[in-house]
Parts: sequence; structure tokens; C-alpha cells
Amino acid sequence: MNTDIRLSERVLGLGNLPDWLDHLERSFNNMELKLAGGESGSEAAERGIAAVSAVPHQSIVVTYGNLLALLLNHWDPGFGFAEWRNLSNPDIFKITHDGQSAIVERVWN
Repeated sequence: MNTDIRLSERVLGLGNLPDWLDHLERSFNNMELKLAGGESGSEAAERGIAAVSAVPHQSIVVTYGNLLALLLNHWDPGFGFAEWRNLSNPDIFKITHDGQSAIVERVWN
């Protein structure tokens, strides 16, 4: 088992954000939105994609919910805020590459 810090949860912003859910939703609609002390959705997705790209094929990758949603959005642009809200804890997805595109399949019920 290897640990890759690039799969750590995305920091939305510094401090206690009482309206964090509104900020999170806005960040899915604008992947470049960056709150003070946080990282944008595109920045978090970029580091997560780099980490996933470095693992051997047929690997299991474990990460946190917001980063998971951003990664899934990379392979399935229809995966957004509403889909993030419907994630369970835990949740499992299978991503299959056919050489040209990826198929995202939820396998946890």
C-alpha cells in the first residue's frame, strides 16, 4: 500500500465557512473559483489526476468525497455538485479506459 498526498481532500478555504455548501456548489459551476487559503476545483483535480495517472492499471485508489467528485468529473463531465451530494460514505466507482474514453460506473449500492 502506498500513500500519495496528492489524494488528500481539497481545502475549500481557510477557517470556518458557515456557508461552505454554497461556496462548494459555486466551485462546481466555476472550476477556477478559489477562496482565500483554498484551492480551486481545477487545481485539486489536476493534482488528483496526476496521482491517479501514476498508479498501475487495475489499482484501487482511495480519496475523499470532494476530490473524488472532481476526479469523476474529469472522466464524466456530467458528474457535478448534485452527484457529489448523492455520494455515500463509503462509495465505490469503477473507471474503465478503452483507449479513447473512460467509462465511469458506480458499483456501491
